[in-house]
Amino acid sequence: MFERILVATDGSELGAKAVSQAKALADQTGAAVHVVVVCPAIPMFAPSQNDGRFPEAFFTELRAARIAEFQKILDAAVQACSGIAMPIEEKEPYQGILDAAEACDASMILMGSTGQTDDRFPLGSQAIKVLALSDIPVHVVK
Repeated sequence: MFERILVATDGSELGAKAVSQAKALADQTGAAVHVVVVCPAIPMFAPSQNDGRFPEAFFTELRAARIAEFQKILDAAVQACSGIAMPIEEKEPYQGILDAAEACDASMILMGSTGQTDDRFPLGSQAIKVLALSDIPVHVVK
């Protein structure tokens, strides 16, 4: 069945629900749980657009603060499901999830249907992309 489950979370309510379901599934099947949190890259201004208004130190501090927040989310999720932490990467979330699945040789991806954004739609853009591009089963939590 499933030997390695990759659960993706962003700290949202549905992300926490995905972590909980990954733990329950792992308890039933004996699968290992790998946890990924992907930090979306900060949009950067072209030098011609910045005009010096934002010194490079601003972006460095912002990045460090974001990574620290995502590390807290990752640590909490790992503890909640006795999982294995995957490295935090800065990229589009769907790509980070797919890359992590490949890196840990996951046999299944478990993720929330939407993240920290608007949940008026049944599936968010990242879930749609993971579903469309994954070569392995994807379980979407609502």
